Amino acid sequence: MPSKHGADVVREAIKSVRPTTDVEFDDRTGLVDGLHLDSTDLLTLLGEIEDRAGIAIEDSHELDECIFATVGTLADFVAKRLEGAPPAESASA
Repeated sequence: MPSKHGADVVREAIKSVRPTTDVEFDDRTGLVDGLHLDSTDLLTLLGEIEDRAGIAIEDSHELDECIFATVGTLADFVAKRLEGAPPAESASA
C-alpha cells in the first residue's frame, strides 16, 4: 500500500467534506475562517482523515485547537501520526 503524506490526506478529506467549495486553499488557509468549516464539518473531516490515512484519533487530548488553525497545521498533525509519532500528551506520560 503506497504511503500518503499528511498534506495529501488532508486535501483529499477537505475535498470530500466540501466537494462544492469554490475556495482555493493552501497550507496557510484557515479551516474555520478560510474554508468556513463549522464544528460538524471538522468532526466529519477528522473521520475522513481517519478513513483515508488508516489512523485512529481516539484521545481528545490529541486535539488541541492549534491543530485546526490551518490546512498546514492539520496536515502536520496527520503527517506525525502517519510516521507513528505518539501524540504530545502521550509522549510525556
